[in-house]
Amino acid sequence: LRAQVVSEGLPDGHGGALETSRMMDIRPDLVAEARTAGEFVSMDFMVRADPERCLPQGFGGDARMATPEKGRLVNQFVVERLTELVRRNFEG
Repeated sequence: LRAQVVSEGLPDGHGGALETSRMMDIRPDLVAEARTAGEFVSMDFMVRADPERCLPQGFGGDARMATPEKGRLVNQFVVERLTELVRRNFEG
């Protein structure tokens, strides 16, 4: 699924192709028409006290690669997996 949504070789992060695609599917009114690519600065740790240093523009990944169709694929995948998880754990 990731290969269908995010271009290989490009890191995807907050506000990147994956998140933007999902929003384009469910709330397109919240997605800016002028999308761009954000820079990600590696700091060797995934959790940081100052994440703004890793994402100077406030987002990472390439939102230009986002489409509503990709978002629909991801959203359907999430719903199917969550439904499966709930059924497996809460249905007798």
